[in-house]
Amino acid sequence: MPISMAITLEDTLAAISLLQNTETCTRISGTAEYRSWGKTDLSGPPKTVQRVEFVVDNELHSWSERNTKFRQSRRFTRNAGQELVDDSGQLIPPKSPPGFTHWPLLIKMLTPSRFPIWGRPGDKWQMRGAESTEHGYLMHLNRDTSPAVAELFIDTTFSLPIRWTEVNQIRPDLGAKQEVEILGLHVPPEWKRLTGMDMSEEGEDMAG
Repeated sequence: MPISMAITLEDTLAAISLLQNTETCTRISGTAEYRSWGKTDLSGPPKTVQRVEFVVDNELHSWSERNTKFRQSRRFTRNAGQELVDDSGQLIPPKSPPGFTHWPLLIKMLTPSRFPIWGRPGDKWQMRGAESTEHGYLMHLNRDTSPAVAELFIDTTFSLPIRWTEVNQIRPDLGAKQEVEILGLHVPPEWKRLTGMDMSEEGEDMAG
């Protein structure tokens, strides 16, 4: 993913402003996909795709992410912390407790204060700048300790980030690529009014 020459300071500041306002949306829910590619084929279709259903509640400071294939959910509340449960609500002991403490990539994208992109101590990504594209802004980022690059797409219809794409090109014929993209969203009516969305829309608002 080469850095675009269309990056401007104006677009960068606008994209950052939208990111900083994301957590003022009281509740975000919908469906999304996690995708990963084979090490030797980063340009073809993804090798694995996992669909999830999610809810981020910024008033309650809670979230959940349900894997539709395995019928398991990761969830977080202030009182209980992070838990893994099955569809009946029974707790499942996590197989890898150290990694389990990290928030899912999708949830961090929708909770930008938890995303390591702001130049704070310990943040892994550095913003290069953003460009205006159809329906939104594309933020370009570099990894601080590797040649990896990433793109974060902020949709201006929803005023929310909806896609993260990360590529680590080790050699021309070898690398790693992963992506998470929101496919559909539910947002509160007050968020639609605030952002100027069409109030007549009902059901799931499809991103993209």
